[in-house]
Amino acid sequence: MRTSNRFRLASEAGSDAAGHRTSMSRLIDVARHQTTKDVALTAMLVLQSSALFIAAPLAALEYKPAFLMVDFLVLPFALLVIVIARGRTATFIAVAGAVLILFAVVTQGLDAPQVTGLTSVAGLLGILVCCVVIGMAVAAPGVVTIHRLLGAVVLYLSTALAFGHSYRLIWERVPEAFGGMPANAGGRQAFAALLHFSFTTLTSTGYGDITPVHPLVRSVANFEGVIGQLFPATLIAALLTQHLETRRSRHG
Repeated sequence: MRTSNRFRLASEAGSDAAGHRTSMSRLIDVARHQTTKDVALTAMLVLQSSALFIAAPLAALEYKPAFLMVDFLVLPFALLVIVIARGRTATFIAVAGAVLILFAVVTQGLDAPQVTGLTSVAGLLGILVCCVVIGMAVAAPGVVTIHRLLGAVVLYLSTALAFGHSYRLIWERVPEAFGGMPANAGGRQAFAALLHFSFTTLTSTGYGDITPVHPLVRSVANFEGVIGQLFPATLIAALLTQHLETRRSRHG
């Protein structure tokens, strides 16, 4: 009888230990999975910055190798949007956004009116989907790492990109909605100019070389300016505070 009780207690202890190891291994797998998604945010910032501030201006100058450089940078960025998606629904949405972005980039240089309209719509929808997926990854439960802080910067730059596509969509319908646009600007040149206007509006730089004339454009620009002021002061500041508190608690 004692032997059976001992055997039963030993087996229960073994099962408890096995269950504990199983739960710990699951937690480790979840932590590794989250770390991969967080690191992907940093990689997205590198790709996005290279595309926006190096490849896109060169492409606007009709530098041929820059066209391939844009495609080379946007493709892994779109794939990383799928990587950071959390959940099946988010993954499905991320795939749709990645396809829209790739379509917009491939058709960027075509000047046919039907194609340019589809390019602007696809680019706008794709960037909006990316903003949603990136925002979910940045604000996901868990420790706020430096990668998530950089992911918030990706979201900030994506916001300027989304407004740039919005301005291009309006400009294609109402060319006189903007003052100071380059004369005879093609697809890439016009988008580069409007993206410049979007960044100066978001950051409240306001050079004045391109001005909003149409009431709709003024309203959109005002909305972007408000977002540009509130974004660093709210989301980025909150994430930075949580990150610093986590570091203090670890070292403390």
